[in-house]
Amino acid sequence: MLASRGPASRPALRSSRWARPSAPAVSSCGRGRKRFEVLELNQERTFLRAEVLLIPDEPGPLSLEDKTRAIELHHEILTLAGAVQDLSAADDATLSFHLAGSLPLDLDFKQKLLGMRSEGERMQAVAAYLEKILPNLRRAALAREKAGGNGHVH
Repeated sequence: MLASRGPASRPALRSSRWARPSAPAVSSCGRGRKRFEVLELNQERTFLRAEVLLIPDEPGPLSLEDKTRAIELHHEILTLAGAVQDLSAADDATLSFHLAGSLPLDLDFKQKLLGMRSEGERMQAVAAYLEKILPNLRRAALAREKAGGNGHVH
């Protein structure tokens, strides 16, 4: 956890790259409020402090087709898991973070998503990733359903 001062600081810091100094530590402060890259880590005190670079999004259009596809895939995955999520409070500028953050996706993919600077690019990546994992999730759900019967998965 990093402590920092300023309008972008929040008590929670999410990052999975501290162990790899060669990779940039792009993180999200709070609930997707501001994304930043850690430039220098200061360990002189009993708590961590860092010099950070805020990473703004590049302006660009968000394709309605990509957005709809990602939301539908996300909904199908949640249905297979027997879960529900309300996306009404999600902002269009950070919707990809809400979709990816609500599922136990690969941490390297989530880190890659944090590094992308366009919501359109992130939404395309989320949709492609969800399309990629969905067949295995469908198979697992079918196997779970069959296991309650006679055990044959075919």
